[in-house]
Amino acid sequence: MLVMVLFLSGCEKARNEEEAAVGAPVPVQLALRVGAEGPSVKGNPSVITEMHEVFRGLTDLQLIPFNRKGEIEMGDLSNAQPQDLPDITEPIVLFPSSSVQLARKTASALVYGCSPVEPDDNPIIQRHLNGALTPDGFDLEDGRVNVSSIRFAPVPIFNGVAPAAAHGIASILSEMASEASLTVDYWYYANRVWRSAQVSLVWDENIADGRLREYFKWFTNEGKLITGSGLSAEYMLTYLYRLLKDYVSYDATVFEHVVGNNHYEAVKSNGGTDLLTYADLYNGMRDALLQRFERLENDQFIHILEDDSIQLVNSDQRVWPARWGLPDGSAVIQWTGIRFEVAEETLDGVAPIASYCYPPDLRYFSNTTLSTSTSDRESSYTEDRTSWSEILSDYRGGKAVYSDTRAVALDQPLNYSCGMLVANIRAVAEELEAGPSSRVRVTGSDFPLTGVIVGGQRTLRYDFTPLSGKDYFLYDNCISGVYLTAQESAEFRTLVSQTQTGENIYFCLEFRNDSGSGFAGAEGNILPGCKFYLVGRIDLPEDDETGSVFQCDCMTRVNCLITSLSEAHNSIPDLEHPSLTMGVQVKTNWTQATSSYIVMY
Repeated sequence: MLVMVLFLSGCEKARNEEEAAVGAPVPVQLALRVGAEGPSVKGNPSVITEMHEVFRGLTDLQLIPFNRKGEIEMGDLSNAQPQDLPDITEPIVLFPSSSVQLARKTASALVYGCSPVEPDDNPIIQRHLNGALTPDGFDLEDGRVNVSSIRFAPVPIFNGVAPAAAHGIASILSEMASEASLTVDYWYYANRVWRSAQVSLVWDENIADGRLREYFKWFTNEGKLITGSGLSAEYMLTYLYRLLKDYVSYDATVFEHVVGNNHYEAVKSNGGTDLLTYADLYNGMRDALLQRFERLENDQFIHILEDDSIQLVNSDQRVWPARWGLPDGSAVIQWTGIRFEVAEETLDGVAPIASYCYPPDLRYFSNTTLSTSTSDRESSYTEDRTSWSEILSDYRGGKAVYSDTRAVALDQPLNYSCGMLVANIRAVAEELEAGPSSRVRVTGSDFPLTGVIVGGQRTLRYDFTPLSGKDYFLYDNCISGVYLTAQESAEFRTLVSQTQTGENIYFCLEFRNDSGSGFAGAEGNILPGCKFYLVGRIDLPEDDETGSVFQCDCMTRVNCLITSLSEAHNSIPDLEHPSLTMGVQVKTNWTQATSSYIVMY
């Protein structure tokens, strides 16, 4: 009897010592599953960035083991270094023991993985197609991971200040708008006394002729912000060039020279008796401006094509900022009264170009406890099992790994680490108001949606919840086949990171004006061929102070009603600190997977 007690005491002591020891890792079979599909497609359904009902597999699978018997939290330290797992192609997988080794006492794990990516030689295009986040904090000097160090940061599309191309565009536009004047020699007479004089006509807002004055105000946008992209600059120059070529003044009013109370009629300085009219002055100014176009062409800054359209010579200028992956409206310039200047980050109302980021890539994540078995569990995956719960019934839940453990299952599935915005857009009528007295027809393919910008994107913790700090503006340009019409709503989808609790989220819809005609927006004319932006806001319910507009593994569905084009922006406002005039105030009832209506303003 004494021998038996001693034997039992010895077994218990050995087990306790094993539990306290780190020791060599244990080779185990590892079972995991991928959760039910949550977010669906992003952009064009044919590309790899799509999330749809067909599981596309997982790469870069990584398991981080912990001793904790429960959900892993900030500050926890792993009991071993992360373990790389083989890629998978099925949503339920049993890894053989030759692939997985877990340290003794492992009772829970963080598991991360990524969907396969579509390769492209251009890294900017590839990141737009697949999304991008920068992971950090997975490797410490001792090979263990502190959960508090894990980060997933947005990837900026463009780092730094505006390049030389942006300033070159501003200089070309300045050449057309600044210090353009015409000096005309003439003779004036009164009381039979002939005298010579000169008159100077300046290309600015003070010019008397209505058309030239309006052209100047339009071109400079009266000092308000305008898009300084290469595309926009070409359309602006083309529009002005064609206006000037078609413009002829017929103002027959005689130009008068006034000295004191005396009014002197002006005679052209050719020595004849023809009176000098305002038409002579205005047409001279027109010719002077056309000569500026010729000089820009001779200096090889622009090409004037046979159809009178203007093309920038410098290839970098032509594709700024699109070649850098940025939206056109992020390239902002402003007329200062002297010249056009590139808007810097400090300018109120402008989103700085360094703050635009790619959408998040499609990652999977699980914070899970373990179930274990001391037997081989391969048969569980060859028999006709109907559910994961049936498979788990062969394991012991909430247990740790010991030397006699042969199989381990993750209790929780791997779910999407991002959320998704699912939006339907529709015009309220076939004709929308644009400016104080005009209307624009929105039918067919005249107004394609070319992108979406979403605010509130931040660096994420280990569990993909946002940290406080810098806001980024996600730009997704992988949207095609979506048009603004009143006939039917069109849907687009984009991946988004989880946003701060209790925070309303601003976003912009990017359209292109393919209607062939310009219209008046919030800050000036939206030219044919150029892009414009409509701003919306997704509001949490008034009684929800703890929810997030976007959440991991959830879809946020909204219906966007376009009621007017009068508030169309030609540059993108700062979505972090928007200074917007709200035409319509709308409260949005946000609920997961439930439609809510947002008026775009």
